[in-house]
Amino acid sequence: MFTKNGGDNIQKQIDNALKKGANQIIVTGDYEIEKAIILPENFTIILQDAHLRLADDTYCNIFINRSSVQPIRTTEQTDHNINIIGVGRAILDGANLTGLTNEMLKRRVFR
Repeated sequence: MFTKNGGDNIQKQIDNALKKGANQIIVTGDYEIEKAIILPENFTIILQDAHLRLADDTYCNIFINRSSVQPIRTTEQTDHNINIIGVGRAILDGANLTGLTNEMLKRRVFR
């Protein structure tokens, strides 16, 4: 059974760690990811026996770096030292993407 709103749950863990001055978290358990988890620079997320699965019909990445959400970005705003480490049974799983290929073809993402 996957924990719903896993993206928000894990994002809160990251934000709380940063507020405490920590630069890493350990995620365990099974989560349904409904939106991308934003990883900051100089941060490590350890997936220990964790299964992260995109929610059905979700059209996003599981993880993105913080500067990728900036509306205007320069090379100086490049994030560094972001680590995603899998330990034990660590799974990153796609969603049931009914219609994704057709939607992407309409947008001409695939060529």
